[in-house]
Amino acid sequence: MKLDMTLSREIHSHSHKQHLVKSLVAFSASVDAALIAEGVETWRSWKPWRAWGALCQGFLFAQPSRVPSGSLTRLGLSCDG
Repeated sequence: MKLDMTLSREIHSHSHKQHLVKSLVAFSASVDAALIAEGVETWRSWKPWRAWGALCQGFLFAQPSRVPSGSLTRLGLSCDG
């Protein structure tokens, strides 16, 4: 399960977001699914996710990058319409 960044941003200061996310973490565990929090951009926002055992992605960990030239072709994929 991938959670949108609107849930990740400022989660440390919003109890209603925390309550919802805790429920989603429990649900994902009950169906044996990974939960990924999108848009984690500060250490402060990361701490609750770490405590809940969720995976995270966002600018805190890495900046977006371009796909190396030829990578998609080698995989048999294309960006053409």
